[in-house]
Order: sequence, then structure tokens, then C-alpha cells
Amino acid sequence: MADKFGDAELAKFTPLAERIVEINLSRSKVTDAGLAHLIHLARLRLLCLYGVRITDAGVARLSELANLEVL
Repeated sequence: MADKFGDAELAKFTPLAERIVEINLSRSKVTDAGLAHLIHLARLRLLCLYGVRITDAGVARLSELANLEVL
């Protein structure tokens, strides 16, 4: 299923932003552009990105996640 999950699917999680504390995006098709949707997940503590094709610029955006403990 991960290979069918990308930026558009990640955007659909925005209405649940206050409830999401962990998300596993490993081996998904999420890109740097999709990581912008994560900024709304203010309570996010754990984020798995194993095997995701993102760049340093995408990872840099994650610094905005104040509660992120595990990457």
C-alpha cells in the first residue's frame, strides 16, 4: 500500500492534524512538496521516512515541528 501513498494522500490528513502524534511514511511516494503538509501536525512526535525520496531541503522543513522527537 505504501507505494500508492503520496503527497495527495498525505494532504488528506490535514483535518486530523490535532490528533496525529505518529506517522510512518516509509517506502511511500511522498516528496519534499508533500512534507509541507506535515507542518500542520503540531503534535507529531514520531516520523518514519525510511526509503522515502526526499532531499535535505525537505528534511530542513521538519525543523518547524516543535514536538518531533524521533525521525
